[in-house]
Amino acid sequence: MEPIGQNTQEEGFGKLFVAEDTVAFITMMEAMAVTGVVEVSAGVTDELYEMIRNKHAKGIRVEVGNKETIINIPLCVAYGYDIRQVAKNVQTRICKAVEETTELKVKEINVTVNDIKFSKSTEVEKIELLPGCPGNILISEYVVAWISKTQTLEVNGVAELSSGIAGEIAGLISKRNEARGVKVEAGFKEVLIDLFIVAQYGCRVPEVAWEAQEKVKNRVEQLTGFSVKAVNITVQGIDFENEFIERG
Repeated sequence: MEPIGQNTQEEGFGKLFVAEDTVAFITMMEAMAVTGVVEVSAGVTDELYEMIRNKHAKGIRVEVGNKETIINIPLCVAYGYDIRQVAKNVQTRICKAVEETTELKVKEINVTVNDIKFSKSTEVEKIELLPGCPGNILISEYVVAWISKTQTLEVNGVAELSSGIAGEIAGLISKRNEARGVKVEAGFKEVLIDLFIVAQYGCRVPEVAWEAQEKVKNRVEQLTGFSVKAVNITVQGIDFENEFIERG
């Protein structure tokens, strides 16, 4: 990231300083106004730091220079929305508001989607994207894993997802236990997904696996824009307590 200089504007009868927290607060308010955004959400390792630094704009990091600003914002989005469209809408609103309010030029807005939650509505707000609003959109592996698990559990014949003994222990101390049983390797444009399932007794395992692969691939591509390279399934065990019932 290139330096953007000192934070001063020399017009009028003195210098004008725009604080980073001022830009961060505008950023948070505009982001929360976008349909599909649940909250501005810092990563697990950032939460304590952000509580100390700035209780009003948790997770938002801003660099303010003489005439430009760089903004980094983490988001939690609602499940069912086109994640990249939501992120672009966030970039657009923030860019417009910051430039109009502070007269700083927004050099880039980097959005990291690191969490996802259920929502009743799935209609994406359509707003005109502003030209010249650069920045990156990153979707975390956890978000892909969460979507994958949600789709897999909808398949008849899947009892649960299991990451084995080591994964269970890790899940006890991790906030990310919601995505256990899923491993994701994400590149710039594509992802590789591994699912570890427990199948219901009496099901046809190959058919269950094929349906899970198809549902996961389609939904991940639809919501994230990633190309799914492969969905690998490992059957970790059989659930004898909940016998498979074929749906009509």
